[in-house]
Amino acid sequence: MKFVQKDMGEAAEASGQTRGVLADTLKLFGVLAAFVVVVFVLVSRGTDLVVMRISPETEARIFSALGTEFLAEGSVGAGERWRGVLERLAAHPEVPRLPYRLGVTDDPPKPNAFALPGGQILLTLALLEKLGDDETAVAFVLAHELGHYRQRDHLRGLGRAVGMAVCLMALGGSGDFLPVARVITESMHRTYSRAQEEGADRFAARLVYETYGSADGAEKLFQLLREMEDLPAWAYMLSTHPDHDSRIRAIRETVEDLQKKGAEKG
Repeated sequence: MKFVQKDMGEAAEASGQTRGVLADTLKLFGVLAAFVVVVFVLVSRGTDLVVMRISPETEARIFSALGTEFLAEGSVGAGERWRGVLERLAAHPEVPRLPYRLGVTDDPPKPNAFALPGGQILLTLALLEKLGDDETAVAFVLAHELGHYRQRDHLRGLGRAVGMAVCLMALGGSGDFLPVARVITESMHRTYSRAQEEGADRFAARLVYETYGSADGAEKLFQLLREMEDLPAWAYMLSTHPDHDSRIRAIRETVEDLQKKGAEKG
């Protein structure tokens, strides 16, 4: 039986055009993705160079009033209770010399803490309720935020956000691709955020250990959060923070290393 190829005519031509349009679209998205990645890297590196040149004194002058609008009414006492702990931790030579201020906020209504430019540290009421009277646990949270100041994460994050906002505004004329640019940017930002959180955790464990001579209970916050959240492990791939088990392991490893070094010196 002889096979005779039929002439598909307009159908074949239309199919070819569709494949061509799809290929061109994929190429365009690829170019856009590469452009956004390059811009993100340049903005990040440029921001880091600028941030490292900003002294704590300059930062304090620029952002001295930032954060007061977030304070919860009647929360002064709750913050004052832990002010001495913050001052003790901030006296460590590796903590930047900023006029640290401790405040309490009721937004969001869940355990959290924030390091704002200028030295304002905010703890949520829900966080303090969960940690109760456990000084080591509260000290670790405060030390973690001080770790962000040491890494300059608060200013780096602000600079990157402003820089990428300007770049995305410049892409505003290509409305079809703006959502894609945002997705790529947010994906890369998650990677930076996880690294920053891990660095702040390890610094906090060391700061608490060197300040108190022990860091027992430093991981309490993440143990509580792990109990509160019922997420599968893969869900943390979409999170800006490492999963709780990883953070607990990192804290314990840091403390164990410090204990070993202390024993060797002793």
